[in-house]
Amino acid sequence: MYYRGAAAAVVVYDVTSRDSFARAQAWVRELQRQASPGLVIALAGNKADLANSAAASSAAEGGKEPAASSSSARAVATADAAAYASEAGLHFWETSAKEGTNVAELFADVASRLPTRASAAAAAAAAAAAGAAGGAAPGGNGGGGITLTQAPPQRNAKASCC
Repeated sequence: MYYRGAAAAVVVYDVTSRDSFARAQAWVRELQRQASPGLVIALAGNKADLANSAAASSAAEGGKEPAASSSSARAVATADAAAYASEAGLHFWETSAKEGTNVAELFADVASRLPTRASAAAAAAAAAAAGAAGGAAPGGNGGGGITLTQAPPQRNAKASCC
């Protein structure tokens, strides 16, 4: 219900929680089973800053376990998550919402994979024409994507009321 008609989904898990990763995998299965066929799905491992700081702290202490709680230690290896994402046909990113690491890149990547309305309409028209002619549409999926631009700066003009 939450994703009906959605063009994209970002499934986020906590890199310091194996349970969070398992729940993310369940959400991915649900999306793949229920959502639109062309849905762009990204898998994001969040809190990479905690996992990296725990690793750095451990290295600085000569390989000893960090004094911080175990919740800051990485529980999901990047390679494991990337392998799962590849198998499931997902786009994978590790992020840190706290530090802003890879967050903009994640959304830019997802947005670039969304078909434009023009290319989607052209692909539908080509498929309809190919269907009427009994052949396959040339060019495959219609390609394309959306073009991202920097938002214009906000003006400090006074807003008029009503």
